[in-house]
Amino acid sequence: MGRFLQDMARRGLNRSRQREIFEEVVAKGGDVDAVLATVKDQGISDPGALETLVDAVIAENPKVAEEFRGGKDAALAFLMGQVMKKSKGQAKGAEVSAVFRAKLRG
Repeated sequence: MGRFLQDMARRGLNRSRQREIFEEVVAKGGDVDAVLATVKDQGISDPGALETLVDAVIAENPKVAEEFRGGKDAALAFLMGQVMKKSKGQAKGAEVSAVFRAKLRG
């Protein structure tokens, strides 16, 4: 099960998709390898696409971006939420966070 959870995180699957896959594993009698063999990585990880999303969110929320730039880490959660909303949950969180940090604190 631990390997299953690590693999889900590595693939960048959102929670909804993780739940679907888990249910499929249970339905197939716990054959994790068979289910994982059919699962493709998901999520937006293209740096150009992520940068475009981040730029749009910064432009739409300049005050929050400035708060994060000033050291308020909680503002990052809001900004990331806006990227997730725009990408319909497909952007990879760690990569989005890295783009925000590079743009606003880099």
